[in-house]
Amino acid sequence: MPARDDEVQALVEQLSAQLDRSVLVDDASLRLLAYSPTLGSEDEVRRTAILTRETPRLIRDLHFSQGIANAIHPVRTAPRPDIGLESRVCVPIRCQGALFGYLWLIDADQSLTPSDCDAAERTAAEIGTAMYRRDELERPQREHELKLLEGLLGPDATEREDAAHELATQELLLTHAGIAVLAMRPWRDANTELTASERARLGLALDQFRRALPRRQSLSVVGGDHLTTPFSGYLGSWQSALSGVRLHGLRSLPMQTLLVVVALTVQSVFLIWSRSFDQPWWRLAAAYAGLMTIVHPVVWHGYPGAITRVVLPLTFGFNILLARQGGRAFWIWFVLGNLHLIPAQGAMPIPFVPLVL
Repeated sequence: MPARDDEVQALVEQLSAQLDRSVLVDDASLRLLAYSPTLGSEDEVRRTAILTRETPRLIRDLHFSQGIANAIHPVRTAPRPDIGLESRVCVPIRCQGALFGYLWLIDADQSLTPSDCDAAERTAAEIGTAMYRRDELERPQREHELKLLEGLLGPDATEREDAAHELATQELLLTHAGIAVLAMRPWRDANTELTASERARLGLALDQFRRALPRRQSLSVVGGDHLTTPFSGYLGSWQSALSGVRLHGLRSLPMQTLLVVVALTVQSVFLIWSRSFDQPWWRLAAAYAGLMTIVHPVVWHGYPGAITRVVLPLTFGFNILLARQGGRAFWIWFVLGNLHLIPAQGAMPIPFVPLVL
């Protein structure tokens, strides 16, 4: 069962009662997720965040400049009385190395004890686990919804009808009442496409808005090309995976991405090395190796992300061609080219289903 936002709220209120002080939780972009009743000290920044559900940009820049995004232990942030900001203790919310948000405690008088900080870290770890579980379990359904919604808005009449039927029969969208459609495009130029960062921010904002509505009452999709400048997504994935492993270690989520990138790179290098132009499997795999270099960074995003499914024919072709070729280097190619199977073991965990006799 996916973790709901009220699970995070319950953990926040429990910690607040235990420490007898206010607690606030933001996501990784410093958007408010949950907060406790006001206990003890409070400042203008907290009041503004609760009223607007967002941290002002000036405050976000100040917090990020103090290294909270890369922290793995609590960080004490500096006060700014001139803008109503008291000193805080920021506890990063992580799960398996991935950052999901921040837990904040106002501590202007520096009265937090080591045991208080330990309790805050334990709560942050629990919140991280809850948020990770929610994201991982919701991802397959979200991808299915996106596929149907893109079909519903596409040019093919048959696909539109099939998508509408599936959305209704699978109860992904309530259809007993009227349905409103809201479309947005850049005001600066109707022919200008959203940039990658703009699409990402818009997607996050839409998802956050959807979470505030009852289930099955909204769907959202951010359009735009799924291709990008050659090698930008591929090289960006290398960079983020390596930096994540250096920061969080070999047993972290970024390590899963690194294994995927290494495996796909080995598969592509094997194709270049073997160059079997006359074989259909080689031509098919080579086409998807080329596709891998131009897919949008969002396809690489995740642990391990959608890239393994997008270029699945590359993996098929690699293994078939490798089996046909054999040779003394077979096992080296085989192991390195299938490293992506290691994170795949945890991508679809087998649920426990109790048996009642």
